[in-house]
Amino acid sequence: MDIKKKNQINLAIFILIVLVLCGLMVFYMSKKEGFHEDEMFTYGSSNCTYDNLFQPHGKEDTFNKIVRNYIIVDGNIGKTVENAWYYFTHQDEWNKLFSEISSKEHPVWKTREEAKDYLTVAPNERFNYVSVYYNQARDVHPPLYCILNHTVCSFFPDTFSKYFFFSISLAFFVGTCFVIRSILKLLDKEKLVIPTVLLYGLSMGAISTVIYARMYMMLAFFTLAYFYLTLKIYKYGFKMTKKTKVLLGTTTILGFLSQYYFCIFALGCFVVMIALMIKEKKWHELKSYILTHIISALIGVLIYPICIYQIFFSYRGVGAAGANGAYFEGLVKFVELLFKAYSLPMILGVVALIIFTAWYIYKFIKSKEKGYLLLLIIPTFLSILVIAKISPYKELRYLYGLLPALSILITLGLSSIVNTTIKNRKIGMTILVVIISIASIYGLATKEPEHLYKGYSNYLKIAEENSEDPFVYIGSGVFNHIQSMPEFMTYKESLILQETQLEYLKDNEELTNSNEFILSIKKYIGNRDKILQQVLDYTGYKNYTVLYDDEGETGCIIFKFSK
Repeated sequence: MDIKKKNQINLAIFILIVLVLCGLMVFYMSKKEGFHEDEMFTYGSSNCTYDNLFQPHGKEDTFNKIVRNYIIVDGNIGKTVENAWYYFTHQDEWNKLFSEISSKEHPVWKTREEAKDYLTVAPNERFNYVSVYYNQARDVHPPLYCILNHTVCSFFPDTFSKYFFFSISLAFFVGTCFVIRSILKLLDKEKLVIPTVLLYGLSMGAISTVIYARMYMMLAFFTLAYFYLTLKIYKYGFKMTKKTKVLLGTTTILGFLSQYYFCIFALGCFVVMIALMIKEKKWHELKSYILTHIISALIGVLIYPICIYQIFFSYRGVGAAGANGAYFEGLVKFVELLFKAYSLPMILGVVALIIFTAWYIYKFIKSKEKGYLLLLIIPTFLSILVIAKISPYKELRYLYGLLPALSILITLGLSSIVNTTIKNRKIGMTILVVIISIASIYGLATKEPEHLYKGYSNYLKIAEENSEDPFVYIGSGVFNHIQSMPEFMTYKESLILQETQLEYLKDNEELTNSNEFILSIKKYIGNRDKILQQVLDYTGYKNYTVLYDDEGETGCIIFKFSK
């Protein structure tokens, strides 16, 4: 069989496997019942016009009131900029004003139409990228994913579907599989393409990434694409054609606009490449490489200047890193989460980590070509170490962007160990595929991906059965309630309260004019019996029954009150 035909067959097998993996993603997506509050926030940031949160107290939030009344001066851009700069540099004045205005706000009944408007694109607001940009500038993340999500949703106005964001994630998953293939071909390891794609695509980590309505699958793609271009530049003697510069610069900008964690991985690659260029005395290439990154960084900042504040000064910025708990415990937690991503039991994961670490140290000492190993290992592990320090929560989602690169590292290491132990390459490859297949099948049979939120269909069933009754939601904080947006879209009207705001139930006209209403209380809220008694006292209702008691600690208990 000639090489061309063999390559065509290999490509056909690869595409078939990717299609099967896409089918697996669709299967798990069909099982997704509910949403994380960040997922709903992403939809709202993408589609709500000039506001990124479903406000419990009216249509306009405190921030927008300040912008409209104290910053924007119609017809005077200079004065508007001056006002904005004043409040930006005088945080005490801003906080005082914010506190004064917010203290006058109070919860109001929100209609199902208002809830729908938060998550969907109105016909007259399609492709409104200025609003998306504004909403993301108020957040702590770059805007690219929300721009894409808004674009997809704009083709389906007044419609909400979990499959809108899923189409974006699935496209980037397919792209990631192709980049994995390109990297292994570049490393002359094409025989490892299928095992690597299977290891990644069948992992609980990859499935969780794809079904999570956030930017992490896109981040994984651009992280790996940047990695591929870096390896390519290294392989060809650090020479950069005009095409390579454009591709590297574009990927850098898009990765930066996807998620700031991209910068950590890119920095690792950048430092290693600079060191290798200096070692090889590639001064002209060094200048070109650095200049490409400087230009890319400047373009990124010019496109999204608020990034400077978000990265360095926001509550999620690098300045908040010291407030995120003990570092070593956090790092250990992230290692455990990586075992979970590949469905490895703790003991087996620790053994595998020790073996792989020892093996890569051995390979590095023996290898004549250390550059590839440095580029493979340092950016990946630098990212894990830094993310363990700066991430606000110790959750696997913050490592989703690294899983493709980790899958390549695992397969390369496993293949090297097998081939060193077993001299027959065909038998060694068969054993490698069997090991990965068994591990993947075990994971699929015994584990489930994150973000399914199984059981939320029970909430929606209750909402549909009582859709014309008032709905009172009691939670804590000003953000987490948006996890219940599908319920708010179902009930005729909803009153969103914090546990300290129960007095707004007293003599409430909507409840007075109804014979029954539905109450939802977050399970983590204490003094539940006291709250229920207060609800009875304030509303004058006499009885209540439990309709649903979610077993999860972060779930809710739903009651039906009657007169």
